[in-house]
Order: sequence, then structure tokens, then C-alpha cells
Amino acid sequence: MNNLIYLFFAVSIFVNVCYASVTKSSSGIQESIKNHENFKAIKEVAETGNIEAMCQLGILYQYGIGTVQNYYSAYKWYKMAAQGGDSRAKANIGFLHLFGLGTFQSDYYAFKYLSEAAKAGEAEAMFFLGYMYENGINTSPDDQMAFSWYLKAAKAGDSDAIHQVGCMYLIGKGTTKDTSLGIQLIEIAAKSGVVEAMYNLGCVYLGDFNTDVNYNEALNWFNKAAQYNHPRACFNIAQMFRLGLGVKTDMKTAISWYKKAADCGSADAMYNLACFYMEGTGVLYKNKYEAFRLMKKAAELDQPQAMFSLAYMYENGIGTIPNTISAKLWYRKAAKAGVKEAEEKANF
Repeated sequence: MNNLIYLFFAVSIFVNVCYASVTKSSSGIQESIKNHENFKAIKEVAETGNIEAMCQLGILYQYGIGTVQNYYSAYKWYKMAAQGGDSRAKANIGFLHLFGLGTFQSDYYAFKYLSEAAKAGEAEAMFFLGYMYENGINTSPDDQMAFSWYLKAAKAGDSDAIHQVGCMYLIGKGTTKDTSLGIQLIEIAAKSGVVEAMYNLGCVYLGDFNTDVNYNEALNWFNKAAQYNHPRACFNIAQMFRLGLGVKTDMKTAISWYKKAADCGSADAMYNLACFYMEGTGVLYKNKYEAFRLMKKAAELDQPQAMFSLAYMYENGIGTIPNTISAKLWYRKAAKAGVKEAEEKANF
């Protein structure tokens, strides 16, 4: 099969936030409370009408600390605390509305509550308000406003915001480009435990942003991110061992990292493994059925080359029964995804 194209590095320097990026501590009461006795004590105080305890109880429910995770109960207690004027509760209500957790999804209410909390000085609210401006959620996309709110959150000590500001300086988005300052900020965030920053710092050391190449440092930071099962970090480690960048070429080690990346959800890793199973590598024996399984999984995750290769496999009955209809479907999807070779095959 001569249509297989191996991918190089999965570089993505400006990544939007995920739920895991907001696990901040609440003022006055520590989020580190893990046992049911403390949960019970806080609940009892909250039920007396203590606003701070209401907010903290919402946090415990949201993250499942000392109790079963329950977004609906979290929202209920945040709402009560917010009615009493608690700005942290307002920030968390905005977050839950933004992602539709424990309540209905509403960009309007997310923006409303986050704006109120941000103006009251809540760093995580500033961060997510920046996210909404950046992505044009309930407002027109505005990179300058996004940068402004991220910067305010960063100055308030939010590590995720420090990372985001660093990325924006690095690529000149919403502000004047400043590569040196961008890298410094990303490194600060990485050292403070922001996993995406660890990954992006690894990308910086690959030299993808007109920076000096340092494969040892790239591998070091990818390894740190990989400890948290970061799929693209695992994939890039695999590529470095496969290509011998900063390490001796080691296909066996590369394959193990591709498998870990695939297990973590990397469509690029699934695609590469499928290619290896198709051709045989000396480490993996040819297995057209496993190749088809992985190729299909990668294609369903919108990996463009996997879409094209899956169509080819359906067309020629490789690892599956020939299926012209499915082949045409995947060729068309690949063409829409920008694979030029698929355009002429879409109507074969």
C-alpha cells in the first residue's frame, strides 16, 4: 500500500482550555480536604447559611472531594452562595454554564457570571472570560480583549493564564510578538505544573518557533507531560525515538510510545501504528486486520490521512470485506479534510 504517509510531530502550541485546567483553591477553606468527616462538617456549616461554606461545599461536590462527584448539587450550592454575593461561586456558576455541567449550557449566563466574578477579582473567571473572547463565545472574537483578560488572570497568579499569555506572546496573537518573553512565561507555567505548558515547552525546544533546537530539553519536557498521559507528548516521544532525534534510533521503544499515545487518544499515533501493521516494521508483524481496526479508529477521530487510507482499505478489501459505498464515503470525508489525493477518488 503506497498511500501511507507517516506523520511527523504533533505540534500544537496554542491549545484551548479543558475542564482539568480549573482546580483552584477556595479562599478560607482548603480544597485538599479529602475525608467524609470534613465534608460532613462543611455541609453542616453551609446549612446554617454560611456563604463561604456554601461555596466550599459546591467545590467539594464539583470535584468529588469527600463525597460522590455531583455537578447538580455543586450548582445548587454555588447558586445559593452567589445570591449571598460570593464572587468565587459566581465564577464557578459561569464555568458550569459554559460547559453545561449540572445545569443547562448557556453561553449567555456563562459570560454574565464570569464577567461579574472577573470584575470582582476572581482569577479563574478572568481566565475563562479571556477564553470566551478568544473563541467568540457570546461575543465577537477579540484577541486583544482575550489577551487583556488572560494577562489580568496571570498577574493574579493563575498558572493556566500565565501559560496562555506566554503562548500569545510567542505567536503574536492579540499582542506584539515577543518570543523570549513567551518562552519564559511558558516555562514558568510548566514548572508550576501546567501539563499543556510542559508539552508546549517541548515543542519550543524542537525549534518550531524560530528557537534554538535542543532535543534533550524537548524530550525532557515531553516526558514530564507524558507522565500525565498527554497524548501528543507521548506521540512526539515516539517520533523522536523512531527518527533518532536526541536519542539513538530505537523502533521498539518508539512503538511502545506510539501504543501509549494511542491508548491516551492520539489519532496520529493510531494512524502510524496502522501503517506499521500494514507494512511490518521488524518489531510489529504485518497484521492487516489490526491495521484496519486502528485506521478506522483514527479516521473516526478525524485524522485526515487515516480517512484516506481507510477508504483505500475499503476499496481494496484490506483487512475487511470490500465495500465501495464505505470507500466513497471516506474518500469524500478525506477530501473535505484537505487530502488532495482523495479528491479524484471521491467519485471513482
